[in-house]
Amino acid sequence: MQLKHLSPIIITGLISASIFTPCAAQTVENANVLYTMSDDSKYLIVSGFSDGIITADIPSELYGIPVTSIKENAFSGATTLTSVTIPSAITNIGNNAFKDATSLRSVTFIPGEVPLTIGEWVFYGCTSLEEISLPARLTSMGGNSNFNGCKSLTKAVFEKGNVNLSVIPQYTFANTALTELDLSGLEALYTFYPNVVQNVSSTSVKVTLSPSQTLQYLPQKMLTNINATEIIYPEGTSSIVRNALNGYTNVKHLSLPSTLTTIEPKAFMNCSGIELLRVPSTVTSIGESAFGHESSKEGIKCVVFEQRGGEWPATTSDISILDEDTQAFCYKDITSIPDGVTGIPVLTSAPLTTYYAATSVTLPEGIEAASVTGISGNVIDYDFSEFPSGSTLPASTPVLVRCATSGDKHYPFINPAATAAPPATNLLHGSEFETPFEGGDRYYMLNDSEPYCFELINNTSLCPADGVYLPLSSAIAGNIDRFYLDETTGIDNTYDIDTIEYSPIYTITGIIVDGEKLTPGIYISKGKKIIVR
Repeated sequence: MQLKHLSPIIITGLISASIFTPCAAQTVENANVLYTMSDDSKYLIVSGFSDGIITADIPSELYGIPVTSIKENAFSGATTLTSVTIPSAITNIGNNAFKDATSLRSVTFIPGEVPLTIGEWVFYGCTSLEEISLPARLTSMGGNSNFNGCKSLTKAVFEKGNVNLSVIPQYTFANTALTELDLSGLEALYTFYPNVVQNVSSTSVKVTLSPSQTLQYLPQKMLTNINATEIIYPEGTSSIVRNALNGYTNVKHLSLPSTLTTIEPKAFMNCSGIELLRVPSTVTSIGESAFGHESSKEGIKCVVFEQRGGEWPATTSDISILDEDTQAFCYKDITSIPDGVTGIPVLTSAPLTTYYAATSVTLPEGIEAASVTGISGNVIDYDFSEFPSGSTLPASTPVLVRCATSGDKHYPFINPAATAAPPATNLLHGSEFETPFEGGDRYYMLNDSEPYCFELINNTSLCPADGVYLPLSSAIAGNIDRFYLDETTGIDNTYDIDTIEYSPIYTITGIIVDGEKLTPGIYISKGKKIIVR
């Protein structure tokens, strides 16, 4: 067996602590890893390897003696090494420690509290390494190229809670295949050089930024040499600086954290690749043209402000935060909504009401919606099985809404993209009236109190444009002043049950359904009207 990097005295095999007497510069081998005694005989240093090494599970101590560091070049050229485990007792990894270990696929750092420093070129040329997770105890990295040339490396993560590492040296991840870079664990990051990730071969990279507010370079400068298509500001980020991503058109997806309070001027200006951006409800200040664009360029296509109620976030007077061709939505109970922002209605705790939104929305828990299915005499038939809680209500779809839970307000999830065409319905949004109260048409509005009914509207002042109404021609309505809500079929003997075990089962509109997969609603079976709750 040939031994590499040996000191003057060599002891091979497993040696018990009772017969091992350490002395300075003495070297021992254990499981194909070589350890050299420190000059003061107080600790062991990982110093080399034996030919044919496959794994290096470095212990915290050997023969009762602490193992505290990995010497420079210790595993350099170890082409058969496939995995290494580095214990929490290691305080330093020297230059070139694993350089050109071309079969190394797995590196595991055991968590701990002891500070760790690593030198330069430590994992340079480890062409089989696919992922790396660097520990929170890492305090410094050597001057450059620690993972340079790791051509299979697709993911690099700095673990959460690192409050000491402030500099990512140049060329650290150069010439890799990174598709994911997570910096969110670096709470004190100050310098991230533009060439840290240069010449990355992947065509799309997801980057989670540091929450640090002291970064020397703006994000678009940091990422100038890679195609960062997804950028995530992590939890803990409170402010996004001026011009943070101004002009960075490569990014397609941008995520903002729930800790965010301030978006400074032009932060996301000219970001033409972003189709939709959600601004969390915690934001209280938005700067000039934060989501805008210059006249010769394009900006974010759509912005959704998720604030619930209260005053609109503070902005400079008479300054626009977005441009006319950027769609924007918010909840309608916010006061002082700027021009160009569409307000989405908020559902109240009323047992029954009407609802309409210009964008598709997801119904909250405890809210269900129904479309009108027909009119018989002065009774309206409707079906609550079409839009149960959690379902998506398409854009421009007037519905009846029923609230099954208590609470003052319910905020539907705003989804600007319509997911389906509005269903056929007898309800109509007020702004769609072409000639209200002309040509014999009659309009009815829900009174929202028992007995629930649509009552005839007698004048236009009671017909606001954002309401939802029941429009009927005089031929249908006749002289009826109100239409009561009732799911009627003319069939007696009604039963309330949870499941139906016999068939055939029909909806009230005559469609046959599977009796084993019924949603809440009203059905007909064997001449009886049955309610499934």
